[in-house]
Amino acid sequence: MSAFVVVGVGGLSGGDGFDAEFFGMSADEATAAAPAVRAALEACWEAAESAGVVLGDRRAETGVFLGAEPGAGLRVRTDTAAEALAGQVAGVLGLGGPAVTVDSASVALHLAVRSLATGGCALAFAGSDAGVVALERLSDASEPVLSVVRATTVTGAERFVSRREAHERGIRQALAAADLFDPVDESQVADGGLVETLLSPQSPLAAVTSVGADGIDVHVIVERAPSRPVADVEQGALTWVLSGRSPEVVRAQAERLGQRLRDDTQWSPADVAAALVSHRTLFEHRVAIVADDRPGFLRALDTVAAGASDMDVHSGRVRAGGVAFAFTGQGAQRPGMGRELHERFPVFAQAFDEVCAELSVHTGWSVADAVLSGADLGPTGVAQPALFAIEMALFRLVESWGVRPSHVIGHSIGEFAAACAAGLLSLPDACALVAARGRLMQALPEGGAMVALRASVDDVAVGATVSIAAVNSPNSLVLSGDEDALRELVDRLPGRRARWLTVSHAFHSARMDPMLEEFRAVAAGVSVGVPRFPLVSTLTGRPVDGVDLSGDYWVRQVREAVRFGDAVDYVARQGVSVFLELGPDAALCPMIRENVPDAVAAPALRRDRPEADTVRGALARLLVHGAVANPSAAYRGRWISLPTYPFQRAALSAGPDERFTRLLAAAPAADRADLALDMVREHIAAVLGMDVAAIGPDSDGFELGITSMLALELRQRLRADTGLELPLSVIFDCPTVAALSKHVLTELESGEPVMQP
Repeated sequence: MSAFVVVGVGGLSGGDGFDAEFFGMSADEATAAAPAVRAALEACWEAAESAGVVLGDRRAETGVFLGAEPGAGLRVRTDTAAEALAGQVAGVLGLGGPAVTVDSASVALHLAVRSLATGGCALAFAGSDAGVVALERLSDASEPVLSVVRATTVTGAERFVSRREAHERGIRQALAAADLFDPVDESQVADGGLVETLLSPQSPLAAVTSVGADGIDVHVIVERAPSRPVADVEQGALTWVLSGRSPEVVRAQAERLGQRLRDDTQWSPADVAAALVSHRTLFEHRVAIVADDRPGFLRALDTVAAGASDMDVHSGRVRAGGVAFAFTGQGAQRPGMGRELHERFPVFAQAFDEVCAELSVHTGWSVADAVLSGADLGPTGVAQPALFAIEMALFRLVESWGVRPSHVIGHSIGEFAAACAAGLLSLPDACALVAARGRLMQALPEGGAMVALRASVDDVAVGATVSIAAVNSPNSLVLSGDEDALRELVDRLPGRRARWLTVSHAFHSARMDPMLEEFRAVAAGVSVGVPRFPLVSTLTGRPVDGVDLSGDYWVRQVREAVRFGDAVDYVARQGVSVFLELGPDAALCPMIRENVPDAVAAPALRRDRPEADTVRGALARLLVHGAVANPSAAYRGRWISLPTYPFQRAALSAGPDERFTRLLAAAPAADRADLALDMVREHIAAVLGMDVAAIGPDSDGFELGITSMLALELRQRLRADTGLELPLSVIFDCPTVAALSKHVLTELESGEPVMQP
């Protein structure tokens, strides 16, 4: 026999007003909705959050079973406004499972259990507007489990059988259905009290009878939730994410969470981090907190609740377009880079060690020892393999946290890491190219110079001895070549800011020519794979494919200019405005912002800050801007109960707006039929998203596309405009615009009572 578990509860606290914006409803729609609908919407959402369910992931498999009038009987109700309670709730929440309204919350529970048993749904909300529980099959549930429902049965009033005898028979049937035959504790509750009873059974195993007012009773075999062993979990990235429909909600979330965690000390930062991301819907306004311990997180929550700022608190709004990865070029390397991450994060350490082992096959020395020992990484033959190893390890680390790029770009040596991350180069081929590139460049005679110049391409005249090494933005160049010729060129540009770079060689200039043929021989031996995501070339400024990445490409990449600005501009034109720099310092972030002023450019590491804090801060910035495809991948934690969404309830108007009723009263009798016709046309057009001119008097709303749920919305709009309590059946009985407008006008002119708020 299958068992079913109560995994969440909502709606027990109640509250005045309604958060219409949260549920995507206008003020008029919220006012028009029955109070039971508004209460049930909040109750179902709270039950989902209490169960740790991200409803957006499970809408298609979720059903709603609600009692409209606790204690009023078994009859399934489908004929008038109050009976559409479950359907309206399912429509607003976008649920695809069964939506059933009955007269009794207890019968609703029974039907929910039956639906779970037969596969009608995998998650069920059951109860009434006064309280809802979320149920799953025991075999599907993880955490939490509040209680276990072993079986349910229903008995009705019988002419020749006493109610007590019917109860006893119903309990025996329920016990048999649960494969139980021993006596159990028995109790009775009113229909409305069943939810509370399910949350806290008074004995390990009990039979609870919910007594209906008209003789329809529900018998439930319920047992306490089984104890489950608490397993240790690996600590993930400790970043807490709070979200809401508005910044005010986020602050309220922080205040409520801080209060909960101070009252209940049985939690770890990892548990909370996992619950906030894995068991909560992430909304567009977000705050991410980075801290190392419980006091640090609690202080940060207070900061958020107060609306203050702090370096450990990152706030923002979700942006479309995903995130582009930018891999740093030479010059950003530093002694000991990545050492802290190697000690702290096993994923980083494993990837770094793997890349270094492959590099060492080609270098003849240990790249890992050179990097982790804190040795000088200045020589080109050391710097380039070291940068490649760090950048690939960073890529694997953030990938393990659920961050997947929409595009990748790389600055000079960084392009090899970008190509390898994208799958265009295998790791062995990429390591062979990187090692050879660094070795051959290092073997060239030292000399030449490089200068960063605030100028555009049109401002400089280059020749045989001076080359443009990089175009980092429209007004930021790097020139490379013979030092005397470079100084002469810079002197001809007075007032231009120039910064001479500390380099051993004049990269991306004619001074690289002696190594090109030997490097071409190495590049000719590599194969090209299928890209996992687009590589935007900093040689051409556009995406490249396998044909483009021939051996000649990598030779040209040594000699020609790095068109980083063009690559960033291309990515931005694809709608991307969030960039993550993967490298040992924030070398590319200023260039990115110069090309895209409103971009979010986050460095994974900075030379002047602790590495673990910086990379977690980068993750936090990506999280708040919605640039993490799978946020829960970064988190491991045990189940913890969190406060539910702090609805921003606002008072609703006292009743329907009745705009049309007032307009009708002021109009001549001869004009009223046309006014009613126009009013109905406008509402049908609004519901269908059509031009009102396309809807005529003889138009059939259902032929135009009105569904059952859109019929509910149309009825709500008509109610708000007229004050009439129109049965849902009227929408179906009067399908044409003319018929529906005539019915509305007739009811208004006959003086039918309107719905009271």
